[in-house]
Formats: sequence, structure tokens, C-alpha cells
Amino acid sequence: MPREGPRHDGDAHLLLAAHVHALAQLPYGALLARSGSAVRELVDGLDGTAYVRCTRVVRERRGGEEQVRLVVDVAPPGGAAVAEEVLVATPDGRVRSAWSRPGAASRRSPDAAPVGLLAAGAVLAVLLAVTLLVALG
Repeated sequence: MPREGPRHDGDAHLLLAAHVHALAQLPYGALLARSGSAVRELVDGLDGTAYVRCTRVVRERRGGEEQVRLVVDVAPPGGAAVAEEVLVATPDGRVRSAWSRPGAASRRSPDAAPVGLLAAGAVLAVLLAVTLLVALG
């Protein structure tokens, strides 16, 4: 059951982090196979609030080298994105965050450090722990 009062977009950030982490685990070939696609899916936050998660995959060339750009955003139905991340995957298996918007635009350099898998793992652990607590009552 959704919480009453103002929207709590922390769930949107958890849904984004979990999906970005899962995408970062895929081999380059699997990401390349998804190029040209845009997937919109209805997902629920921990409190049951509905969000729309959109994942767009684009194959591109940068500096003569092939790469795959993934854009993931999470928004309330009919609303603007409240969380967004752009990933870049290269044929050598690297996946890095190009930039993210955790509510307000805060662009990161295209040469930013790789996606923090440890941080994403911590977010997933918290997500699982809260899900278990909610399920157990």
C-alpha cells in the first residue's frame, strides 16, 4: 500500500541502482544485442508505489571505437524522471557510469570512474533486507 503524503522518491533510486547493477553484469555481446531497443516497464517500489522504468540501448562509435550507451530512468507514471543514469559499455567488457541525475542534474564526466559495484551491491543488500522485513511483517 503506497504511503500517504508527498511522494518518497528514495524507492525510485533503489529501483534504478538495482537495474543499473544488473545491466553492468551483462557481457558486452548481450548489451550489443539489445541496441536499438527501448523497454518501458511498470515497477513497484518497496512501499507499493508504481514507477515506470525506461531502459534505452544505443550502439554508437566514439573516437573510432564501438560502444553501447544505456540510458535508464525511473519516473512516476505520467511524470518526469526522478532518477536517471547513463552507462557506457565497451567491447573490452568495461561498463562505466557516464553520468547520473539523482533528482537534480549532476552530470559526471564521460571519463568518470567505473560504476561502483560495491556501492550497488550495498544498495541491493539494503533493498533485500527491507523487502524481507516488509514481507515478515
